[in-house]
Amino acid sequence: MPLRTYLHRAGLILLGLLLGLVLLEIGLRIGGFLWLGAQARRNLAATETGGARRILCIGESTTAFGEETSYPRLLDAFLDEQIGRDGFSVINAGIPRTTTDAILQQLPAWLDQHRPDTVVAMIGINDRKYLLLPEDEGLTGLLQRLQVVKLAGLLADHLTHREETPPKPGVRAREETLARARAAIAADPTDVAAHIAASNAGPRDQRHATFAAAEKALREAIERNPEDPGPRDKLAELYLHWSRAADAQEVLEEALDAGAANRETERLLLRTFRIRLTGALFWARLPEAERLARALLDRLPENAEASRADVLATLGSIARRRGDLKAAEQYASEARRLRAGRSDERTRANYRAIADLLEARGVRLVAVQYPMRSTEPLLRQLDGATVAAFVDNEAAFQEAVRAQGFGKIFSDSFAGDFGHLTEPGRRLLAARIGAVLLEEVYDESGDQGRSGTDDRASP
Repeated sequence: MPLRTYLHRAGLILLGLLLGLVLLEIGLRIGGFLWLGAQARRNLAATETGGARRILCIGESTTAFGEETSYPRLLDAFLDEQIGRDGFSVINAGIPRTTTDAILQQLPAWLDQHRPDTVVAMIGINDRKYLLLPEDEGLTGLLQRLQVVKLAGLLADHLTHREETPPKPGVRAREETLARARAAIAADPTDVAAHIAASNAGPRDQRHATFAAAEKALREAIERNPEDPGPRDKLAELYLHWSRAADAQEVLEEALDAGAANRETERLLLRTFRIRLTGALFWARLPEAERLARALLDRLPENAEASRADVLATLGSIARRRGDLKAAEQYASEARRLRAGRSDERTRANYRAIADLLEARGVRLVAVQYPMRSTEPLLRQLDGATVAAFVDNEAAFQEAVRAQGFGKIFSDSFAGDFGHLTEPGRRLLAARIGAVLLEEVYDESGDQGRSGTDDRASP
């Protein structure tokens, strides 16, 4: 086949792929807007046709998903059924993949728009990155994960920068970057950042040669000084940049075995394990994932309780997928024990700011713990804050899982010990929250019971 014909066909294939990605991005954006629009219409209907008592539910995908059977919708129906009339309006302000940072930022506008007398909060699960389990959060979650969205932000920043400084031709800019990178490499052949910059700025057909040169220089540096951890760490960084996590792991473990390791070596090794474990889980290679998770657990220091809890929850999820429910519960129980002893500072600060904002507005706060988890960390997070009531979902969901099976209550296990709820799971959550609302916040007729404004949380 003539070279020109080959290039022509390759160009058409690439153009087709690009067009497909563009169409997919457009479709996902439209779908996301339609989903958010449908949620807004349901909330408007709830406020226009519902009762006088208005409840705002804030949270992530565990709050947002379900449409007409989302837990806020089911909570609305539960409360009205219990009091025998249409006395409540429940608004679903859940946003997939949001964090407490974003919730705190958006809450004042939600309060102005909906004017609730009570806010029900089940928040914080996304503040820490669950890198060990690929999440399945549907259309909106996929939309937010697309790199095209990040690229748009980078392009916007680039355009802003172009308005402030004279533009440089792309070729000239790459040549200057390449020249600086080569000068840095000449001064220090083990400069990984310079090798990567040279690879990115140089001709595509020379990238492999650039990588090979960096690898050779770093191997020679290791041979000259086997006890120096620096060259091994740099070589691991090089391998990770080229998506060769297994090679990076081998280099780092050699450093540990040779006594040529430092804190950076340990950090890189944990990062490598996480990358490989995420890949194994994504492709459902469960034996490999279990082996990597166990190895990662062995490498984590004892005081890294949050990371150890994540790995244990992951092992529990793997055991559950294998059908070993006893082992799954043992892992989940140990993960819960570790989490009970700590509180994420970022979540705590934002949660308390939310509580203070609601107190200043005269709005009651009901704090909900996630299914399967103890309320102890939640009580510590809100120690001293004004909270009308706490909702404990540990024992009720554990019993439901024992009686019906994990898959009947949860559609996945993205957090390890729990996941997104099925409709029966959402009904159970709505009933748990509704019972607490009627017992501790409102009276049986749906009118305000005890105010909750003087209730201070205490562990």
